[in-house]
Amino acid sequence: QKKAIVLDMSKYVDKSVRVKFMGGREANRRAVVGVLKGYDALLNLVLDEAHEYLKARRAAPRPQDPTDAYRLLDETRPMGLMVCRGTSIMLVCPTDGLEEIANPF
Repeated sequence: QKKAIVLDMSKYVDKSVRVKFMGGREANRRAVVGVLKGYDALLNLVLDEAHEYLKARRAAPRPQDPTDAYRLLDETRPMGLMVCRGTSIMLVCPTDGLEEIANPF
């Protein structure tokens, strides 16, 4: 009896993807963009040409903007070839078609 693949990542191989991580300190500062080179059934990913997008570093957010400490900066750090452990991944999405839109509120 063959097990079905829950999440088919084959259509994203050799394409740029954004990966966000969950849990603790790492989630508060990491979003990674890279080219997906491989994956397995546990969603462990291999990214090439990876760049980490840094989050704002502030001891406490400003009272008027509680999300300020979590916003992404334009500052990146090159990571190169990277293995992402599937149990710590919260989100995987393609970067094609991603664009920032104005807040409607």
